Amino acid sequence: KWTQIQKLPLLEDVILLDEVQDVTPCALAFCIVQQPDRIRYLVGDFAQSIDAYRGANGREIFTSLTANARFSLTKSFRFGANIARCANALLVAKAQSNQRRNFEPYTLETVSPEDGGPVNGTVLFQDGKLLLTKVTYIGRTNAKLFEIAIKLLDAAGDTRLTIVSSIKKAKLKVARELYNLKNGGGPWRKVHTWKDLCNRMERGDFADLKMEVGLVQIHGEKLLGLLDRYEREVYEANNYSGPFDVMLTTAHKAKGLEWD
Repeated sequence: KWTQIQKLPLLEDVILLDEVQDVTPCALAFCIVQQPDRIRYLVGDFAQSIDAYRGANGREIFTSLTANARFSLTKSFRFGANIARCANALLVAKAQSNQRRNFEPYTLETVSPEDGGPVNGTVLFQDGKLLLTKVTYIGRTNAKLFEIAIKLLDAAGDTRLTIVSSIKKAKLKVARELYNLKNGGGPWRKVHTWKDLCNRMERGDFADLKMEVGLVQIHGEKLLGLLDRYEREVYEANNYSGPFDVMLTTAHKAKGLEWD
């Protein structure tokens, strides 16, 4: 508020104001109205407005401005048809509610797989060969990405991977320790045998170890070598710029990234 009252100039040549649907008159005045010599971009989705309680009235403000150009973005490469159908059901319901006065109704489109859009349930590899190149696998959790990475290294040995996540090195340590436990390597966290661990997991203990236990059971004696490869070629390389065949990322980490 103080910067608005003082009419302080912004030093940047270009201003991008995001989430404009939740902008207050104060923020708009400072960032846009009081900066007439700057190139100004406003980006928002009025169907997502949540801050009216604090005076935000993005739609009214946005429509009151004179713009050199206006663009709509309703086609997405980020998700497939299933998510689009769910989102459109909510958008249609919103358009029939009292909230319809707050936004211009629209529906979403997705880009078909043939045109480079997302593919759900694709088989990435078969008989030791990667079936597709330049593929991004988007998972919900870091644990799932780790599991897929080890499977890829095992099934398609020459696959070049990169991973965009916050997987901790501790995951590798735990997987190695559980491998040793299964192969008679002694107690682990007061668990004396692999059978004891499996019995306790059946009773609900160690639920967070499901992925690591699965890796030990699936990959057997190959696991230690696969973990070493993952640590060396994926974890330590940490190379997002390539070259690589498969990128693994969570949906959260994918925000703001671009794909060719």
